[in-house]
Amino acid sequence: MFVVTVNFVIKKDHIDEFEPVMKKQARNSLRDEAGCLRFDVCSDPKDRSRIFLYELYESADAFALHLKTKHFLDFDKTVKDWTKTKVAENWQLLDAEV
Repeated sequence: MFVVTVNFVIKKDHIDEFEPVMKKQARNSLRDEAGCLRFDVCSDPKDRSRIFLYELYESADAFALHLKTKHFLDFDKTVKDWTKTKVAENWQLLDAEV
């Protein structure tokens, strides 16, 4: 499994408009992308400008397809000027053996 985490800091005057657009992006990814297995949107309870994403994909190839979807490209263009910082990292999910 391929994991992507993203840490956003949103400009204070765009927080209210960012949140619904971000949630819609998560729903679109889960609904329209067979390779997207999880897409969590989290906010810092003490600072709404800090948003954390946890995305789980079947593979790196599934994530690469995600980056080419119309809904992602539209989202990315929409929020670009609302974002103070954005740090994305890729991870490999380790299987837990019990």
